Amino acid sequence: MKATCALVLVVSLGIVNPHAKEAPVAVRAMDPGAVEACEHGRASSAAFRALVESFDPERVVVHVETGVVRIFGTAGATRLVGTAGHWRYVRITVDPDLPLDARTAVIAHELQHAHEIASAAAATQAQVRLLFERIGRPVQGAVNTYETADAIAAGMRVWRELRTATRLARAARHRE
Repeated sequence: MKATCALVLVVSLGIVNPHAKEAPVAVRAMDPGAVEACEHGRASSAAFRALVESFDPERVVVHVETGVVRIFGTAGATRLVGTAGHWRYVRITVDPDLPLDARTAVIAHELQHAHEIASAAAATQAQVRLLFERIGRPVQGAVNTYETADAIAAGMRVWRELRTATRLARAARHRE
């Protein structure tokens, strides 16, 4: 039953079957924890939906997964993992132990970083590092790790929208 639910969620999010004749999707949740958070973001946050829709699926593929984040003290990470022709592949990894709202907000934060990479057309690790040196600030205690004001703002905006949606849903249940 659990595997069936995960499969249904993956299909509903838009993970593309490479053999199907469907429109390409840029943001692809790769496991049940990522699917749950991305579905939650799309259903409850206009800012999250806007981030997902901001990618050109003919140029960028963003894989979102839950797993161990290898940067001490962070809940998420974004990496350019490769290029092929005009395609760039970006991987977002988010801590699977985060509560749903927090996991969703961290994905939004990391989607903004992916958008920064895509908008700058950075196609190598060196170009990504130079981009973030220019638009961000180094994270204390980490090597080649940067933070940007836009990513912080995106995560906070989605967090606020999710918290508001939760309060509204709770109030609606209370009225029933």
